[in-house]
Amino acid sequence: MMTFIILFCSITILAACHFTYKSAAKLNGNLLLGVTLPKYEPESPEVIEIVSAFRKALNLHSTIGAAAHIPILLVLWFSYISVFLILYMLWCVFYMGGCMYLYKKYFLKLYNLKKEKKWFNGEKLHITVIDSQVSAAKDQMPLTAWWFLPAFLICLIPLLFPGGLTFFRSGIGGSFLFLLPFLLKLLFLILYYIFAKRRTITYSNDTELNMACNKMTKRSWSICWILIAFIDSLSFLALDWILISDGFQSTFLFTVYILIQSLCIFILLYSVSYIRKKRIYLLSADKEPIMVDEDDYWITGAYNNPNDHSLLAPSRYGSNISFNMAHPAGRIITGGLYIFTAVLCIWLSIVFLRFDFVPFDLQLNGDNVSITAAEYDIQFPLSAVVDIQLTDQAPQGTYYKNNGVNAQQYFLGNFKYKEYGQCQMYYYRDYTPVIKIKTDQYTVFFNTKDSEKTEEIYRMLKEAVKSRQHVLPL
Repeated sequence: MMTFIILFCSITILAACHFTYKSAAKLNGNLLLGVTLPKYEPESPEVIEIVSAFRKALNLHSTIGAAAHIPILLVLWFSYISVFLILYMLWCVFYMGGCMYLYKKYFLKLYNLKKEKKWFNGEKLHITVIDSQVSAAKDQMPLTAWWFLPAFLICLIPLLFPGGLTFFRSGIGGSFLFLLPFLLKLLFLILYYIFAKRRTITYSNDTELNMACNKMTKRSWSICWILIAFIDSLSFLALDWILISDGFQSTFLFTVYILIQSLCIFILLYSVSYIRKKRIYLLSADKEPIMVDEDDYWITGAYNNPNDHSLLAPSRYGSNISFNMAHPAGRIITGGLYIFTAVLCIWLSIVFLRFDFVPFDLQLNGDNVSITAAEYDIQFPLSAVVDIQLTDQAPQGTYYKNNGVNAQQYFLGNFKYKEYGQCQMYYYRDYTPVIKIKTDQYTVFFNTKDSEKTEEIYRMLKEAVKSRQHVLPL
């Protein structure tokens, strides 16, 4: 299941980046590779050569990125999850950063060619062109945000399932699973407002054409985010039913959940393609196009226009938006996102390195048993112990993970087995013997990589329990 999820994420990253940047090589009005060109110059041999070189470089980079992903995926199967995570994050930086580098490289090549040839027959403006009538009507263009309400209400339905409230209150894992759909709806709602509130674009001196293009764009994006929110809620509804009704369904049903979620990616990609094609179609009949050269504001790869007081601007390719780096909030938000991402990656690397390399340990502290492991320490009194066994048999049966790590080398954290109920797992795969401790609340499986040490811990526990006058089966 983990492999399938990682593969799905990787394919999404590859497809999204490749086709987003590839769209820059298609003529979008008078923009090509993000450079403003006169009407007939995109057909010139020099431009065709630069665009062709960009496409070849992007195709090669994506091929190398896909090929480099294969050995990293093998690490997930045969090595520690922390090693995989670090390599995977480096792969993401390599691939996404490489796409950005190639775009900027060929943008500058075409931009310099344009300056050398003195290509431009329009007006070079230092302010943003605004059609006031279109700008005044922008709030009426998207669908109303009230359409998000059904998606939020669907998130409450699992509480009506038999045992739903108990499941979500059972621990951090259950509470997070209940809150996650709401958090995602808030994210989609924020994206809806970002696309709905961003400034209108003036394509032409024809106000009706500007109105049609902007209304189509804003309405299409609002429909996109509303549909994604609705489908996401339905997918979590199915997942919650799987977990609450049984919790031990086959991997196939979880795969169905992932496939439902993948519809969100399809809707997003379709929206990008539809908006671009529809805009080109509408503008093809334009008899009064406005030729505005704002290339100087995009030289760094991000929008930087001190004469524009807008915080956001539509990117020159794909469906991206760019913060205006001349705006103080734009610099703060962009810098904050980079810092947050870097800190999150470092924190995750440290956490998973601890998972993989901090050994499990069990100690007796008076009448309490303490088990330490990265992020999953537990403690329980000897009086809660119902049964202790030393077995050469690994934990077997159908299970699902509440809150823990299911790695190739170990099980760690909170699991639920059909055969044992709630379990606290501190178990290294392929190492025996295993200590099975049944308490009045859950069952603990514990071992170490040293069989003699595991047997010594078992004897220590056995003697401690006997000293409390417990009669325990061996």
